Amino acid sequence: MSLYKVVESGMNLFGPKVLGVVAKWYGASMSNELNRMGLRAEDVLIEDSAMKEALELADSDIAQGRYRRLLRASDLSFKGKEYQDYQDIKKLRPFKSEVWDLAEKIEAREEEYEVLDVYKTS
Repeated sequence: MSLYKVVESGMNLFGPKVLGVVAKWYGASMSNELNRMGLRAEDVLIEDSAMKEALELADSDIAQGRYRRLLRASDLSFKGKEYQDYQDIKKLRPFKSEVWDLAEKIEAREEEYEVLDVYKTS
């Protein structure tokens, strides 16, 4: 049995468990950091074309809330403060998804357009 096969079988056996533990640890760590500034995970995503379009199509309250959270986080960072100095962080939901589903649908639509264009130009 080659070394590659041994490593591959070990990853198949223990990989999902190790990945689950690391993902849980990373989620807790990210949650703590987001709560420090009162942000959500969607707030710190890079604004590519799909995310920009999703924010434009989303309810204005969602976009306004995101903008205000980003401003508040920047202000807190400038002052050297944390969100918990002013508000209770138990109410926060850092992984609440409001725009991500729409952004994924837009990305899927763009990929479908690319596939259709490939067949159109062939």
